[in-house]
Amino acid sequence: MGARFTTPGAGTDAFVGIEGFLPLTQTPGQRLTYFEGRLQISTENGSLAGNALIGHRFLSQSKQQILGGYLSYDRRNTGETNFNQLGVGLEYLSTGLDVRANAYLPMGDRRAALGDKVITNLSFRANELAIERSQLLQEALPGFDLEIGTKLFNLGQTGSVRGYLGGYYYSGENSRFAGFRSRLVARPSDSITTALTLQTDSRFDTRLVFSLGVQFPGNGAARKSSSIANRLGEPPERQASILVDEYRQRQVEVAIDPVTGKPWQFQFVNLGVGTGNGTFEAPAGTVAQVLPTARSSGIVYVNAGTNPGIPGFTIPDGVSVISNAGTTLIPTQFSLVSLPNGSTGIRPQITSTVTLGHDTSLIGFEIANSPGVGVLGQNVHNVALLDNLIRNSGAEGITLNDVTGIVLISQNEVNGTASNDSLSQSPGILLNNIAGITKIAIVDNTVSNTSGTGIVVNAVGTAEIAARIDRNRVNQPGFNGILSRAEGNGKLTAQVTSNQLKGNASSLRAGIGVGSRENGTTIATVFDNQVAGFTNPDADGIRVFAEGNSQTIATILSNTLTDNRRGLLVTAGTAARVTTNLENNIVSRNLEEGIFITGGIEQGAVGVGSPQVAAILNNNQITENRVTGAGYGDLVGMSFSPDTRVCLQLAKNNLGTLTLADTAQPALGTPFNAVPLSLLGGIVSVELPVTLTNPGTNTIATVSPATATVWSRTTVDQCRLP
Repeated sequence: MGARFTTPGAGTDAFVGIEGFLPLTQTPGQRLTYFEGRLQISTENGSLAGNALIGHRFLSQSKQQILGGYLSYDRRNTGETNFNQLGVGLEYLSTGLDVRANAYLPMGDRRAALGDKVITNLSFRANELAIERSQLLQEALPGFDLEIGTKLFNLGQTGSVRGYLGGYYYSGENSRFAGFRSRLVARPSDSITTALTLQTDSRFDTRLVFSLGVQFPGNGAARKSSSIANRLGEPPERQASILVDEYRQRQVEVAIDPVTGKPWQFQFVNLGVGTGNGTFEAPAGTVAQVLPTARSSGIVYVNAGTNPGIPGFTIPDGVSVISNAGTTLIPTQFSLVSLPNGSTGIRPQITSTVTLGHDTSLIGFEIANSPGVGVLGQNVHNVALLDNLIRNSGAEGITLNDVTGIVLISQNEVNGTASNDSLSQSPGILLNNIAGITKIAIVDNTVSNTSGTGIVVNAVGTAEIAARIDRNRVNQPGFNGILSRAEGNGKLTAQVTSNQLKGNASSLRAGIGVGSRENGTTIATVFDNQVAGFTNPDADGIRVFAEGNSQTIATILSNTLTDNRRGLLVTAGTAARVTTNLENNIVSRNLEEGIFITGGIEQGAVGVGSPQVAAILNNNQITENRVTGAGYGDLVGMSFSPDTRVCLQLAKNNLGTLTLADTAQPALGTPFNAVPLSLLGGIVSVELPVTLTNPGTNTIATVSPATATVWSRTTVDQCRLP
């Protein structure tokens, strides 16, 4: 048995190991069949390697030479993968000359990929995008070595120092190389072997390798004789560890559109500068020049150049028109990649309406002073508008009528929309569908100074829309900030999340409006929005509504509603139904009511129909409202028609004042600093018990200060609509 330490070599780690040399059959002094086994542990990563070898040696008839050979199985774990190898060798040992030849033949998978291929470079070539990828590979190399040596001098009575010169050759898929090797091997005693190897080649450069081996006990008792027969028990000399080459393989491929399976085709434009035919090397000078040749999986890639202004245009089906103002990602067969030569910060300017086709995109442009709509989509599907600036449009900034499929509107800025006639106002972003199914995401946009609503999503007729309206900023709209509505038989599911809305006295409706009309159905979640400044007499921070025979189901969570005319209005008319859950909202410092929940009002008319409203209020902070002294309280529940039903379920709310009124309370007077209000009947009920956090300052609506009759309705109502 023995142990060995070896420093790193060409394609091998430093390792420590144990080894054993076991005679299987022998004729002492004449021949020997043996087994040698080794177990090695890498000092770099703790991975294991090993050898199992069977060899045979015999002494020549002259007793002056030893001839031998071996067959081995080698295995190595690199820390990333495993390799297997078959080794064979021949040796000639004599008193004056040693000759060894070894061959190494990897078995099974010679190559292993370490991780995925990585994109290392992107470049345009003619009308295509070239993607260069690289992947880290490990490969076990087949090869052979040959060395010749002799004893240089003795060490003591039984020791010796031998020197060897030789070469090696290895061949793999990445490289083929030959090298030179020289070795000094010292055996000062029967139990210790040291070796110093110098090797050099074109793949691994020059390496100096040191090895120290100790046998327990030696390969026999110390002998005074220097007979060649004593060397029958020496370990065979060979490359014990599988040589592994680690390298990166590079490959260049054309970018493919994963949707169509076709290569992306680019038409290049350098505005006012280019004079070519639209290749990367020879860009065109106008967008109009290349649009007729653009086709499916096509991208018109525009550099602002002298930015002379682009007349309005229609994008062909399947084409994206993209500027290099920002960073643009496109899908490929591998992953999303950023288009090269981007992030100039200069948007090319368009002077009139851009009309969208099917499966089209407009990215990174400025549309200024368009006489009409900035961007128009009509009866098309699957469109995207990203990172555009649309200012001072003569009508809407973005209008999408009956646009179905997937719609993405993100990181755009819309500033200024004029009224398109004397009676109507122009929204900043409008989706209005009367049929079809649409999924739309309106995310991270800024909409300011619109004559109409900032953002409108309207499901009309038989349209079905799933809308996500997230992280937008809407400033000073002329009407609503954000409106999500279903009309006709339309169905709308809306998530209105993390938006910031700032209105003023000219903003005529609500910061956020969600609701339905006619026979429409709206299901909405309004979460984590901040609404302030909607102070017009008819304005609210959030308005939840249903009219006609429609139904609205709304969850209003964790919003902050401050400095508006009313914080939150929930209302239903005719035969409409509203179910709403109000939770964790902060409603404070609004000019009139904090939260007003009512039924029986529609289109300004009082005493309309038999609507039903169910509201669950949990853990809301509704305080310090009625800043102007007007209004009926912080939380108000009222019915305005004989067949109205309004139900409130209250839990853990922090309230300033709670006002309830129906036919049992015919008038409200001075306790609320309000003009006396005549009610036409209906029912307002509260699920009992009602818990108020500061009951010392709260009352449940009274007829007058003199009688101080506390609201006495005791019917427990679960606020569930039939």
